[in-house]
Amino acid sequence: MTRSKFLGNAMPLLFPIDWPEPFGLALIEAMACGTPAVAFRRGSVPEVIDHGVTGLIVDDVDEVANMIPAVQTLDRLAVRRRFEERFSVERMAVDYLSLYSQVLCGGAGSEPRRPKWRSEYNSVAEPRRYRRV
Repeated sequence: MTRSKFLGNAMPLLFPIDWPEPFGLALIEAMACGTPAVAFRRGSVPEVIDHGVTGLIVDDVDEVANMIPAVQTLDRLAVRRRFEERFSVERMAVDYLSLYSQVLCGGAGSEPRRPKWRSEYNSVAEPRRYRRV
């Protein structure tokens, strides 16, 4: 069975991570399959899961068990749509291009700055060195 089928057929993804996980890739993969998640409120979970839309955020193990019926009522198509809105390749590429443009332009709405380079020669035998001016 492929990972997509496995995650896509899961009722919810249980994500009982009890440490400050910097980014929950498993959460994103489940969302891509339309599978909601139940996860502890740790690390990046509150930033990745839209509580009540793409999954449920809980504080302890007892709450996980109590939330299983509720998570099954979440709209799996809405989970997939939210994945596409926030984490698709296209969305992330557009965001990266926007950030790169802001860095090159020195802020939104400016023309890109081109670095100026000047070569320095210490002697004929030494390699060419470049530095910004």
